[in-house]
Amino acid sequence: MDDISKMKLIIITTPENLPNETVMINQMFELGLERLHIRKPKAGIEDYRKYLDQINPIYHHLISVHAFPELLKDFTTIGFHCTGKIINNSTKMDFVFSNNPKIISASFHSWEELKNNNYPFDYIFISPIFNSMSKPGYTGNIAINRIQSSRLAIKMEKKFCPKIIGLGGISETNMHVLYNAGFEGVAIIGNIWLMPNAVTRFILLKNYLSNLNEGKGQNT
Repeated sequence: MDDISKMKLIIITTPENLPNETVMINQMFELGLERLHIRKPKAGIEDYRKYLDQINPIYHHLISVHAFPELLKDFTTIGFHCTGKIINNSTKMDFVFSNNPKIISASFHSWEELKNNNYPFDYIFISPIFNSMSKPGYTGNIAINRIQSSRLAIKMEKKFCPKIIGLGGISETNMHVLYNAGFEGVAIIGNIWLMPNAVTRFILLKNYLSNLNEGKGQNT
């Protein structure tokens, strides 16, 4: 997440395990996946351990988990993503930051929530940008054109603004809108995992984003 001039692609797992899911994830990493978020709301800590053990350890530094900060003790290179439930628990937040993960991120659902944040996250997800594919009825309600004014207001007040990643209904048909608006990245669930071949979809989206970053994509 260091090069702010290029928009990044983050993949989030589906809530339920899919057949050969970790096999596909290893393939995506081999093909250049920059960051994976493991989100399994019904999984226990041992399920997370088993899942991580199925991914080549050389890629663990490119992974963030959405639950169980205790995993930071055993998997020392992974990042941690703070959901609203964790952000509202000061004890857990203290635990997360005291373990000094390489990357700490969080989720927000409005520009106001982000403005009220006082934690030094590396990046945040803001959602839903467009109508979600993976969550039916989750309708896009983020004013994309407010990103620059919101970022400026946060920087003026707090001297620091996390990188802003768009989430929700993002695909190759609308990614350029976020690129042109100034988002530092996109996070995708449904447009990877709800497709017939997730790895093929990843290649398509990665190539499309590469073209945008190189000035070869849509400009309007």
